[in-house]
Amino acid sequence: AAVVFSEIQQIQTTVNEFTPEIQVITVTGATGGQFVLYLFGFASSPLVYPASPSQIAIALQELCHRAGLASNASITVTGTTKGSSRTWVVNFGILSQSPSLLTLDQTNLVTANGIASGGDADHPITVSIIVQQKMSQGRVTGSFSLEFHGERTIDLPSDVTAMEMKAALEDLSTINFVSVNRIDYPQGVRAERLG
Repeated sequence: AAVVFSEIQQIQTTVNEFTPEIQVITVTGATGGQFVLYLFGFASSPLVYPASPSQIAIALQELCHRAGLASNASITVTGTTKGSSRTWVVNFGILSQSPSLLTLDQTNLVTANGIASGGDADHPITVSIIVQQKMSQGRVTGSFSLEFHGERTIDLPSDVTAMEMKAALEDLSTINFVSVNRIDYPQGVRAERLG
């Protein structure tokens, strides 16, 4: 009787970790009033100035939800006040796509003398929003080949499907049948083969 050997091999690739987008909002010269945040073309409910970091985070989470974006981690916001400036640092966590640049409608913010935004040339209200860190999703790119008993497969793209890898392996004369499973993890790809 013929002896049948079953072998299991694992191929694993890893990538750099996901980097969340961080945007910084700074409002200078306002002492009260309300403002509205815009994200992905959606407007938040009016927020009373100076809004707490948790109020900003809740408003932005709602805007992401309205935009239909999955958020696997909560948006976190920290806030600081220095002189007449209020700064919020927004960490968008893991979103299914890079967030648009935030915008802030300052029309209903007021200065110390109660004048609405833009109405006091001596005490203007300024808003600055910058991207401190762009979102990046680690990706494996390029191509690779596999070798088994001295034979090498054709070059396979980094995003090879299980069926494509199976076909390439079964094209080798040293492999009659192989089963390939591909499992995608947040930070890599693992493929198993039986032969």
